[in-house]
Amino acid sequence: MNDNFKIRPLTLVRFSAVVSLVIMSFGVLSSLAYVVFPKEIVYFQWLGLFMPVVIVSLVLLLIYGLWKNRFSAICALIGLVGTFHYFPKIIQFNKVTGNVAPDIRMITYNVRSFRMDYNVPSVQNISEYVGDKNINLICLQEVPVKYTVDDLKSAFPMMEHFVLSSDQTGKHHLAVMSKYPITNAETVSFNERSNCALIVDLSVDNNKFRVFNCHLQTTNLNQMRPKIGETSVIDQVWNMLSVMSSNFAIRSNQVAYLNEKIVQSPIATLVCGDFNDSPVSYTYHTMKGKLKDAFSEAGNGYAYTYRYFRKLIRIDYVFFSDSDFEAINYQTGDIGYSDHLPVIVDFNFVE
Repeated sequence: MNDNFKIRPLTLVRFSAVVSLVIMSFGVLSSLAYVVFPKEIVYFQWLGLFMPVVIVSLVLLLIYGLWKNRFSAICALIGLVGTFHYFPKIIQFNKVTGNVAPDIRMITYNVRSFRMDYNVPSVQNISEYVGDKNINLICLQEVPVKYTVDDLKSAFPMMEHFVLSSDQTGKHHLAVMSKYPITNAETVSFNERSNCALIVDLSVDNNKFRVFNCHLQTTNLNQMRPKIGETSVIDQVWNMLSVMSSNFAIRSNQVAYLNEKIVQSPIATLVCGDFNDSPVSYTYHTMKGKLKDAFSEAGNGYAYTYRYFRKLIRIDYVFFSDSDFEAINYQTGDIGYSDHLPVIVDFNFVE
């Protein structure tokens, strides 16, 4: 055989170069998660979900490169530049407004069937928390389907107007409770998820606005954790990845429909809820559209809304039309009444 065609052994230098290029590509390609339709190519959604892992890998690669390999350091820097779009969605340094009474103080909260850890009831705790925070607009996800409006009136006596999603085929309701009049309500359901969104119109003095309270297709992550004694761990993990990939695609269909509804809103708009997707995702980008992210505009510090997985996941959001609202405060409640954290945002109407 001609010496020119001999297969060269995979040295440590060549191996590190290949690894560096692969890790760099994860960072550079991560922004494609916003625009590539998951039903066509799902892999970019996984990059978005595991952005913390990607960033840690790039930082470790940079340290290794500075120590051993200049090429690896260059790849790491290029990859980190490619992830800069992620940081404003999880870290902000907005000025915190003082104790000024806002026009609207709203909360969005996935209440996990009003059950805390160890199945302890939480509805009374949540009601007291809402009262202490002087909330005047409540948007809840995963309210047990057995709950009625009368149950909510009894549990949240500080509120005056109540709406539950109308589809009775699922396990959970969406609920909107307000101190302001609710003039209209509509439930959006899909075959794979009943009560996917509750759309309500409200009136505050001379201001009318529309709220989209959403609960998009679940990740099924909790349900799909490997279980001892069933099928092999490899089969279970593969099944988990398959189900989650399918749910990326299902959410993309849901958000495409909801985005049309949001764009067509003729009045001021708030969009909130449990989107079950990271800030680097087709779901986030499509639902947000031309709206503003309340955390980006009024948040301060590090944002996460899911209590588990090392506090690395932000999946609950509040978006708003900035021509109609100004977000002046954003906070997540440090409470353990659900697997999610509540998101509280103060708004003023734009004059």
